[in-house]
Amino acid sequence: NVQITTESHTEHRNRMKTPAINATIIAISTTVAAFTPHQAYRLQSPSITSTNRSAMGDDGEEFTTNAHDLQEAANLQARLSEYNDQASTTANNDKNSSSHHDAIPSVSIDAGAHKYVLITAISPPSSSTTSNNTARRTFVYSKRGASYHRNVAEYLIPQLESEGYRDIRIKGGGRILRDDDEKRVHIFGYSYGFGRADHMMAKKVVEESVNYDGYNVTWSNDGY
Repeated sequence: NVQITTESHTEHRNRMKTPAINATIIAISTTVAAFTPHQAYRLQSPSITSTNRSAMGDDGEEFTTNAHDLQEAANLQARLSEYNDQASTTANNDKNSSSHHDAIPSVSIDAGAHKYVLITAISPPSSSTTSNNTARRTFVYSKRGASYHRNVAEYLIPQLESEGYRDIRIKGGGRILRDDDEKRVHIFGYSYGFGRADHMMAKKVVEESVNYDGYNVTWSNDGY
């Protein structure tokens, strides 16, 4: 006896789709497996966990951040707050004044693409005059080899403190690309630890620097 079974049109269509679906899944799995760990991270959400989301800088990978970096950035902000409170009480003390505080350049950008921070501070009164001629200055600094944005801030802030600057504030970060061949500076991205800097403000500061006279300075909030 021969038993004849039938299937509906829908059942036949689903059965015919199965090999194609399986083939697609295999192809996607193979593609994902080909990503480097850093590329795979770029496909994920930018939310931060305790996992160290960083890569070696020397081989072309980019450091991002981790829980330790975020904590250290918060610690730096807290220390700055304490320093600013103490400095405000001694603002008129002659021993904190400086006649050469302008020796700290407003802009320092290493060649290539590196993390940068935007920092503002009130300059100390000049010891060459009795007037309280203070002014708020804005600093744009990037450093080659800085694993995290706080490393750039940790380079500049001690210099400002030693010169008697007050109300030192980290106003965010990002990245700066400096291309001397094309005479171009591009400011972009953001900082996990300090937030996104005002790139338009950074652009203005760079353009005012004699070191970048004739450079095409641009900015964008895109990228990291």
